[in-house]
Amino acid sequence: ADGRFVVETSRGAVLARDVFVATNGYTGGVVPSLRRRIIPIGSYLIASEPLPPDLVRELSPKGRAFFDTKNFLYYWHVSADRRMVFGGRASFMPTTIDRTAAILHRGLLEVHPQLAGYRIDYAWGGNVGFTVDRMPHVGRTKDGLAYAMGCCGTGVALMTYLGTRVGEWLAGGEAPALARLRFPLVPAPYEGRPWFMPIAGEWFRFQDRLAARTRRE
Repeated sequence: ADGRFVVETSRGAVLARDVFVATNGYTGGVVPSLRRRIIPIGSYLIASEPLPPDLVRELSPKGRAFFDTKNFLYYWHVSADRRMVFGGRASFMPTTIDRTAAILHRGLLEVHPQLAGYRIDYAWGGNVGFTVDRMPHVGRTKDGLAYAMGCCGTGVALMTYLGTRVGEWLAGGEAPALARLRFPLVPAPYEGRPWFMPIAGEWFRFQDRLAARTRRE
């Protein structure tokens, strides 16, 4: 319409000069060309009950966040209200929050066995968006839609920056450097449902076991 996009919503149509797609791990069929480039992978977290101040100082003397280097990685920190927040790629297969909470709780006790007597108060999860080249991508589709996605698990920090840069770009500024990267397709057959992830997950799990055995030796 007059060179503008028409965005249909449940409450009516919106005319827009630009449309910015930032759906990441929830990129569905609205933009098929992007759906074929993003692999949604579940990321899950649990949070403990509030911990005693002395235990908090033992777990994280300087209040830092931590993560390991496994394929099935864990990441954790103590929140402002003294809860241990512990997350990770608990499963590469379709699953439930209850199941992933149990998996993460076992992982938490492997890392911090002193938390065995403390209950888990909360569990939640959602999708992160991965790409074939493990790089975030910014650009425009052939239809002119702007996008930023594929942060591969680092979106809390990175997407804040990319959103700002894309906003400046759409307002007439310089295109972000990442816009020069080619955004590769996930090899066919793929239409947004990562059917191959259970197979990949077993391979990653084997690599983690092999690395752990090597470290012990």
